[in-house]
Amino acid sequence: HVGKVDDVFSPGDSVLVMVKEIDDMGRINLSRRRALEKKSEPEMAERFADAFVLEDAREERIKALPPSNDRDRNQRGGAPRPGGRPGGDRPSGDRRSHSGPPRRSGSGDRNRDR
Repeated sequence: HVGKVDDVFSPGDSVLVMVKEIDDMGRINLSRRRALEKKSEPEMAERFADAFVLEDAREERIKALPPSNDRDRNQRGGAPRPGGRPGGDRPSGDRRSHSGPPRRSGSGDRNRDR
């Protein structure tokens, strides 16, 4: 994990990656780690020699960075929530049932009669 992506990458940088997955919605998941693991394969090492040199230099910069503070991150990558709760401040339960007056219906034009 890298604390700040800007410490390692800049906009416009070429980065060696492999396609990890293309999901059913057409989104492409990439893996830099998988690409770096292919360096030991002779065909890949020859074909992407220049890219591996750049990635090796980038790896050295990553190793020189101070360790990131992973304990302050939850599994999804955000900061921990106050009180250690996994959700927000809303009560759990059926959100469709509510108390109070019924909602207005219509086109939503509040200033229509003015």
